[in-house]
Amino acid sequence: MAITAVNDSRLALRRINSDRMLRLARRLATPEQLFLWLGFIVGWLFLIVTPPFQAPDETQHFFRSYQLAKGQIIAEKRDAYTGGEVAVSVHDVVVALLRDVPHNTHIKVPIEDVRAALTIPLDRDHEGFVDFRTVALYTPVAHLPQALGMALGRALDQPALLLLYIGRVFAMTTAVGLTALAIRLTPIFKWWFFVFAFLPMTTFLRSSLSADTMVISLALLFLALCLRHALVDRARVGAGSALALIVVAVALALAKQSYFLLPLLFLLIPARRCGSWPRYALCFGLVFGAGVLLIALWTAIVYDIYTPSAAYSPDPTQPI
Repeated sequence: MAITAVNDSRLALRRINSDRMLRLARRLATPEQLFLWLGFIVGWLFLIVTPPFQAPDETQHFFRSYQLAKGQIIAEKRDAYTGGEVAVSVHDVVVALLRDVPHNTHIKVPIEDVRAALTIPLDRDHEGFVDFRTVALYTPVAHLPQALGMALGRALDQPALLLLYIGRVFAMTTAVGLTALAIRLTPIFKWWFFVFAFLPMTTFLRSSLSADTMVISLALLFLALCLRHALVDRARVGAGSALALIVVAVALALAKQSYFLLPLLFLLIPARRCGSWPRYALCFGLVFGAGVLLIALWTAIVYDIYTPSAAYSPDPTQPI
């Protein structure tokens, strides 16, 4: 009898473990859950193994994110340069790690240099002007997660280089979350969304300070919202849905102005989803017009600090 009881207990335990494994497998079988797991795993891997400032224009995004982190929303113009005041220690980290690396693919960043740069403290009171005109005119939306992470690092008085990694973590986490939400919301092409989100350049940028991190994830989210309201009968465009469409469309347009036409995808949604033609026209006007209006407003604000980028080859290792 005792042996039978033990065997029955073992069988019951195996069934429980089997049921748990099946539930876990079903959850991971959904593209949004699988993306969350792989997105964070691969994101952390790229975040760690990619040397500092080796993503496209990451030095420029680093300076702009730091500028936003200390509360300066609008860049400034000095003579023929556009940029802003950053801590000299922030600039020194760039100098210490780049030196001859730009434009020389055969030169790598030694791990010893990265470790040494992590010991450079952040001196917030000693600042100098840096020209980063290629990203200086970006709205705060493009670097919002990065700036929030770096603001936290500044508040905790973390080393200058660690601000870069904290900014990367915030950017990657935001992008993974927005992309997973887009995959969950779209009624079709879920696995195509998944594949696009893991294209080599998309995956690489997601773990950097690049502004394209926000642009790509917001574009996928807006497309998913439009497809959902266009193809799912129960997905009516009420006040909450309209607000979500407006917020994402505006954020996308402000993240990169060239994407202001993407909200035209709202026209995929049948008018009956809004209840009437007047409501449909009003919603479309707000989704498309709000972004255009805010882009025009931001352009007017930064118009006087614009400097041409023609023949501009930034050398972040120059002294400030």
